[in-house]
Amino acid sequence: MRCVKLLFVAPLAMLSACNAGRGPEPGVGFDPSQANYIRAPGRGVIAGQAFLRDGSGQSNVRYAAGETVRLIPATTYAQTRI
Repeated sequence: MRCVKLLFVAPLAMLSACNAGRGPEPGVGFDPSQANYIRAPGRGVIAGQAFLRDGSGQSNVRYAAGETVRLIPATTYAQTRI
């Protein structure tokens, strides 16, 4: 009987260890006024290249042409989260 309980409880204990959870909440709340500048008109340009190397780090480069790039405003909230 003890062996049966162990066979039931042990997998549950192992699976519960895999749950990483959400992690700690940031201590800073989001302040929209810090990111208002992104809505202002401007003539700024961003240029560059993005690519990934293959799993071994060799020269089999895969370019990220046509991929979406998302920019995050440098707010206190973003700096806490990233």
